[in-house]
Amino acid sequence: PLKKRLKQWSVLCPQIVVRRLKLLKPGIQKKRMEELSSLSSNSLNSIGKKKISKKDDLYSKYDFAIKTDEFYNKATDFVNRVNGLDYAIWTNVFRLNDVPFEKQKSFFCSQLVSSFFVQMNLLPKNIKTNRILPGHFSDDESNKIKLPFKDCLLLQESLLLFKLPAVAR
Repeated sequence: PLKKRLKQWSVLCPQIVVRRLKLLKPGIQKKRMEELSSLSSNSLNSIGKKKISKKDDLYSKYDFAIKTDEFYNKATDFVNRVNGLDYAIWTNVFRLNDVPFEKQKSFFCSQLVSSFFVQMNLLPKNIKTNRILPGHFSDDESNKIKLPFKDCLLLQESLLLFKLPAVAR
C-alpha cells in the first residue's frame, strides 16, 4: 500500500519536503534553550568554540536519545491504527473541533504527522491536530507559529523529488 500511495503522491505533488526526527534526552532541550537565552547578544553566534549557524548546532551527539523498543512499539501501533484510512484534503481543517484520534476516519497530511507527535508525547495533548498545516513544520523565517515540541528536534528540511510521469503523445 505504501508504494501505491507514494506513486499517487508523486503525481499530485512531485516535490515533498522531509525532515528527520531526533529524540533528545529528557531535559536537554530546556537546558540548551536556557544556555542560549543566557548568552549575551555579542556571543550569540558561538557557544564555546563551536559556531552556531542553525538550531541543530545547539546539540551535541551526546544530547540525543536512542529510540527504544517502547518507542518503536508505540509507533507501530500508530501506523497500524491509521493504515488504510482516507486522505482528507481540506475537510478536517474546516472543522471547529478536533475529532478524537480513536474516532478519526481520515487525515490531512500535516494532521497525520502532528497526530503521530501527540501520540508519541512529543507535542502536547491539547494541540488541535486539524489546525496544523504543512507550513507549521517549516523553519522558514516567515513561519510565526512554532510548534512546542518536547524532547525532540526536527532536522533541516530536505527536498524529495519524484520524476514526473511521461505525458502521452
